[in-house]
Amino acid sequence: MNTLSRFMLGLLLAALVVSFTACRNAGYGDFDYVTPPELGSGVIRGTVTRTPGLSIRAAASVPLAGAEVWLEEYPSIRGLTDAQGNYRILGVPAGIFRVVAKFNDNVAVYKMRSNTNTVAENDEIVVDLGLLKATNIVRGVMTDESGNLLQQGTPVYLWGEVFYIGQNGSFETPPLPTFEGLNSIFDLVLNPGRSNQFNIPVSFVSQERPLEVALTVPTSGNASVETLPKALLVATKDGAIETQVMKNEQLTITAIISPTDTTSENLSWSATQGTFGDPVVSSGSWRVRSWTASATAGIATLSLRITAPDGKMATATLPILVEVPVTYGVTFNSNDGTAVDQQIIDEGQTVQEPAPPSKPGHTFAGWYKNEACTNAWTFATDTVTAATTLYAKWTVNSYAVTFNSNDGTAVDQQNINHGGKVTEPANPTKVGHAFAGWFKEEALTNAWNFANDTVTAATTLYAKWTQNPTYTVTYDGNGNTSGSAPSDANVYEAGTNVTVAANTGNLAKTGFTFAGWNTKADGSGTDRAAASSFSMGQANVALFADWATNSYTVTYDGNGNTGGAIPVDENSPHEYGTNVTVLGNTGNLVKEGYTFTGWNTKMDGTGTSYAAAANFEMGAANTTLFAQWKDTIVPTISVLSPATGASVSSGNGKLAITFSETIHKCTGDGIGNIVIYNAADAVIETIRIDNAAVEVAGNVATITPSVFLAAGTSYYVKIDGTCFQDAAGNKFAGIADKTTWAFTRPAFLVQPANAGDQEANGIVFDAAGNFYVSGYTNGAVNGQALVGVSDYFIAKYSSEGTLQKTVQAGAALKSIGLAAHSLTISDSSLYLAGGTDGDVNDQAHKGSYDGIFFKYSTGLDHSWTRIVGTSNWDSGGGVAVGTNNDVFLTGFVGGHLDNQHNYNPGTTHDAFLKKVGTDGNALFTKLLNDAAPVSRNNTYDENNDAGCEINATKDYVYLAGRTSGTFWETAGKGSNDVAVAKMSTTDGAISWAKSYGGSDSDEPTDVLLDSNENVFVLANSKSSTGDFEAIPAIGDYDIVLLKLSKTDGSLVSKYRFGTTSEDKCFTMAKDADNNIYISGYTKGAFSGALAGTIDMFVMRVNPTTGNVDWNVQLGKAAAETTGIALAVNGSNVYVCGKTTGGFDGNAPTGSDYFVLRFDKDTGNRN
Repeated sequence: MNTLSRFMLGLLLAALVVSFTACRNAGYGDFDYVTPPELGSGVIRGTVTRTPGLSIRAAASVPLAGAEVWLEEYPSIRGLTDAQGNYRILGVPAGIFRVVAKFNDNVAVYKMRSNTNTVAENDEIVVDLGLLKATNIVRGVMTDESGNLLQQGTPVYLWGEVFYIGQNGSFETPPLPTFEGLNSIFDLVLNPGRSNQFNIPVSFVSQERPLEVALTVPTSGNASVETLPKALLVATKDGAIETQVMKNEQLTITAIISPTDTTSENLSWSATQGTFGDPVVSSGSWRVRSWTASATAGIATLSLRITAPDGKMATATLPILVEVPVTYGVTFNSNDGTAVDQQIIDEGQTVQEPAPPSKPGHTFAGWYKNEACTNAWTFATDTVTAATTLYAKWTVNSYAVTFNSNDGTAVDQQNINHGGKVTEPANPTKVGHAFAGWFKEEALTNAWNFANDTVTAATTLYAKWTQNPTYTVTYDGNGNTSGSAPSDANVYEAGTNVTVAANTGNLAKTGFTFAGWNTKADGSGTDRAAASSFSMGQANVALFADWATNSYTVTYDGNGNTGGAIPVDENSPHEYGTNVTVLGNTGNLVKEGYTFTGWNTKMDGTGTSYAAAANFEMGAANTTLFAQWKDTIVPTISVLSPATGASVSSGNGKLAITFSETIHKCTGDGIGNIVIYNAADAVIETIRIDNAAVEVAGNVATITPSVFLAAGTSYYVKIDGTCFQDAAGNKFAGIADKTTWAFTRPAFLVQPANAGDQEANGIVFDAAGNFYVSGYTNGAVNGQALVGVSDYFIAKYSSEGTLQKTVQAGAALKSIGLAAHSLTISDSSLYLAGGTDGDVNDQAHKGSYDGIFFKYSTGLDHSWTRIVGTSNWDSGGGVAVGTNNDVFLTGFVGGHLDNQHNYNPGTTHDAFLKKVGTDGNALFTKLLNDAAPVSRNNTYDENNDAGCEINATKDYVYLAGRTSGTFWETAGKGSNDVAVAKMSTTDGAISWAKSYGGSDSDEPTDVLLDSNENVFVLANSKSSTGDFEAIPAIGDYDIVLLKLSKTDGSLVSKYRFGTTSEDKCFTMAKDADNNIYISGYTKGAFSGALAGTIDMFVMRVNPTTGNVDWNVQLGKAAAETTGIALAVNGSNVYVCGKTTGGFDGNAPTGSDYFVLRFDKDTGNRN
């Protein structure tokens, strides 16, 4: 086999028809193979055997005698086998050879060709050959390139065996054995051994139908055969060569071409029927693609034309027989089951098993060949040979019917065929119940009809029961004051016996003795003694404790009398609860130096006092009344106000002394003083008894100090013995012991006890020293009513915390929240900012959430409301009033506002500045809408959607907010940066805009201007990089104070405060010396140990050095306390916020708003 054939060995391909066209070559003549120049010294020997079958796979080979043996390359070097099938060929020259053997027994021809063998000089090799029956031949016609038939007698060689062209160019090859795949391709050779030798590969594929081919060979010329293009087509399926296909079947077509680098443009494929598929796969000399037969029977001729670079062409053709099989219809009779589609099946093929049909109440049992369903169809092996009907076989379902007796006696299960009826079982029983039938469902709504209802599935029937009436016995303490009534957990049917319980719960009643039970509370019913029994009627029974009234004595005691007789109560003893009339001093009791004043239940007079003829109700114990005696020389004090040890309201309130009798001021020389001291024994004030500050009326003396008694300070009072006397001139001994009358003025505190939750987040002072607190609530504040889901409120207080007026407002079913420290006061007007999702006052809701602004007078009269918003999420953040009374509103919007454009409506938020007149009407609107929104982080709901901070002068307004990207010319540094802008109060033009931050989140909460218009920004920071690298983070969140130049916004100084935990600030304020006060909350030990889960703090900072002058931390265990807003007034700092723990013993039910006061220089509460 030549090189091309060897290359194709092992490939599972097959060819049907081969057509080979080549370009011109030298002519052909009648000649033998070229003999070697001289014989050699080599020897080839071996044994030739025969395999009776047609294939090399056959077995049981036998030696052959008389078989011809030759070299394919030199057929003249030949030999014959002896009786044992052995042969020996001498004179073999050195070279590479194939050995061919042939045997003809006049019945059949047997042949075989060896693989290549290399022979050296003087070499002897062994080549054994097993011959196969040769039946495969190829017939055809050979023409030259011009279409002329090859000359009759032209020799052609196959395996070194010559055959000749016949008449009209026809030929028939010698037979060859059957080989598999491309091993069946062998060369027809013209001009062997010459320079113009030409090999034509042909596939010997069929012994049943000889291959018919048309071959074109080169004509005479001077071209080299090596440059001629060549092509061969082979068809395969699953590795086997095919010459015929069924309709619509797909084959793999392999073209073997030369030159191997021929491009696809120089290959032309065609087919008389069927279609080629894409793509064409190239590999060396192969070109492989698919071809699908048509649905029409006949011969399909496939062609491939190859064009060489020099224009020479060759065409290979391949005829394929297309067959159309006989088909039959297969019908499925589902025997009243669901329909199954008919199948059309090729003759001799199996049926595809369909999905099983269904039939109510039956189980599918397979398909059968006959209507009686006795012969099953086997889909894996049974084939179709005619029109066929298959019949479905069914088995009737049987269902379990179970009886759920619902705690009654058990009932046996029944098994019922589909459509059958249930046999009604005997009724079950259940204690205390009557059987009411069987029902289809657990809810017992549809009864089962045993006469008509049929079973179509597994079924559970449920027993229904009606309970027999039962009755209870309950016991009632009937006014008992201790113990508990017995409990009878039993239920009784009518006529059953009931045993009466004893007083097992030790019932007792003050002034009475337990006497048994009665069916009436007033004892007018039937008595029931313990352990007695009675028959239960047809109603519940209540037994009431029966009580017998006790009687007690009343006696009198002279209590140290020196004469007279002790009265005796002739009516004693008295029943409990009856009225007792107190006797007078009927025995004329006397005590030297004293006057009889009445009776008392305690000897020392600390009990209840009674005068003669007074009445009292007899108690549950014997009573002794002791005579009471008054010193006839010195009046005594009965009440001090404030009481000794009391903690009372702050301020300079009155002090009062109540004596046991009418008193008078002492007069004349030597009158005494009333002296007030503090806890350090320092005299606060000395008041002479004849001073108008001391007033006497009856038995009460009132003292009005002229000195303010400070909150949080302890005091005591001393009274000289020459201050008060009775009408007879007997003088009060006075108070010398400083513990006798000592009290404390507590620190200033506003913490009203209101329903619901409140938060105060704004505080301001008016010129008169009154302060105003604003916030929001979900309850009722100071006697007001809740309007919406959450309302806003404003409360007005005097300078010492006395409530003067409260306003609470809202929108029905909606919420209003106020922004932290947005409360502003100017020119007797209050301004607030916040957000709402409802219609408020005369303002209509615009979007999902809007900014809202209010104006009130200092009398808390409403002036106007303005809603600022878009169709998206918006909120108000603050109000500022300039030094010329311009009013500026700020916040953020998520859409377009007043012809100002948000570049990403519904996605980002822009801060806005809106200037309005004192009447609330807009003068201009400005959006800050650079690369990212500006807004302030609202610490309470953590939604990053609160408005900007604001502060204003006459010419400029300053906004502080957060940005999450580039802010004007400053690139973003972290997730949130501090953004600050200075804007004109005339038109909102921006003078400068800056942002500061680090790689994390930095969020501003307030902006403030000192007296020199230095700009201070307060922020919560997590960053340690960027602008905050010099002040790295201490904890989770820290407090940062930034000082900016008013000229260009550059950073002048920066300070950080905090703990290793979370610390957040909300507000700052300044005093006349530009000290800065900051409030917020901490989760760590900021200025002391953490008391609660969150503590409030307030601190004072020197803005020049960043030093903390003082820091106060307050809280309560397991509570949250937050200082949200603050204000400086005079020498004090006021802080408001919310607490769940309270101050000074005031415990909230939810969260309360509060106001605390601190000395601005020391931080002490006062």
